[in-house]
Amino acid sequence: MLRELPEHPGDVAALDEAVRTYTWAGAWQDRAEDYKGSLEIGKVADFVVLDENLASLPTDKFANVKTAMTLLDGKTVHDQLSSA
Repeated sequence: MLRELPEHPGDVAALDEAVRTYTWAGAWQDRAEDYKGSLEIGKVADFVVLDENLASLPTDKFANVKTAMTLLDGKTVHDQLSSA
């Protein structure tokens, strides 16, 4: 799904491309893609669970999405799901 980039009207990026840029590409830039940046066996489990599916939202609603859960190295450090 293509989305218009709010900071560059008229430019678009696929959501999966944007997510990959913030995850795997960030780890690659740090020369750390062998142990972080993607969910794979043997890598650190650092990720968030959002309260909305970004793929089902228009980009102007992204700012309203909340973090429901955060895991760092496989351990839950923030959990709004259990308290709901």
